[in-house]
Amino acid sequence: MQTVKNQTESSTPTSGDEKRSAGPTLHLVYITDNAGIGRVFEHLKSRLREEQFNCLTLVYSILEGSPDPLFSSELETIERRFPAQLITHYVPVKELVFPCQSESFQSQLEVIINSNICKNMQFMVHGEASLVEVVVGRLTFLGVNATQIHSQIL
Repeated sequence: MQTVKNQTESSTPTSGDEKRSAGPTLHLVYITDNAGIGRVFEHLKSRLREEQFNCLTLVYSILEGSPDPLFSSELETIERRFPAQLITHYVPVKELVFPCQSESFQSQLEVIINSNICKNMQFMVHGEASLVEVVVGRLTFLGVNATQIHSQIL
């Protein structure tokens, strides 16, 4: 398993000019499944309209063999328009009951945490109860502070 840095610095309000010159300070990571993608998709669009949020990552858990994920065409279009701001990771899972028990899911979270270049990270977990419960546990295990994790069961 890879070593994961704990990203616990708190954000300090600054003016828009300071944020642009200092580079991105906040990295929002949305983690969802089909149950939560509708809400997450709207959040992503809203955040992309705000200049201050320019590091967004979407981790989308999808069932192996299922048809195209919801909003996949829209996400592809948005990624082409905002290549420096939005990265989407589709994580195929074999079961619906505990979708993020797979090693590939934890590995993806480790890569996102370890490759972060922003001072602060916030994780927004939206979806089925099993996804939310396991992801919050995995993030905590990887050293993410509980104050950085926001979850909603849908």
